[in-house]
Amino acid sequence: MAANYNLELIKNSTFVLYLKYRDEDNNVVDLSGYTAELNVVPYYGYTPSIIKFASSPYGVSAGTTGSDDSVGMSGGITMNVSYTGAMHQNGGSAATGGIYMIATPKTTIGVTIGDYIYDFNLYNGPETTRLLEGRFTVRGSAT
Repeated sequence: MAANYNLELIKNSTFVLYLKYRDEDNNVVDLSGYTAELNVVPYYGYTPSIIKFASSPYGVSAGTTGSDDSVGMSGGITMNVSYTGAMHQNGGSAATGGIYMIATPKTTIGVTIGDYIYDFNLYNGPETTRLLEGRFTVRGSAT
């Protein structure tokens, strides 16, 4: 069952979300071979996504009007990383369970202010795990 967690993005600013994925025994999960997506929509069943973060192909898109597969603006999802998005110090990826999502102002400027819903899924072969879902609020800024 997915955890319910509300998110907020400020238009034309950097959005960062860091998660640590752990199993029932509180051990970090090795995310090697996993992919992930976070999709933001105005209501269930709506396509394309208003915002879509992806790990493969790495990228994030915002304000899309065409294909839901068009990722590639500034940001995306990186797996098995630290809270800064950095890979393991010994080089390569390590089993940290860390999930780092980022979208830069280049991407967030294209998002319409409003209240949306989102879900965040991990994929490992044929298995899908919904980790998070909830409200996704986009707010404006004075600048």
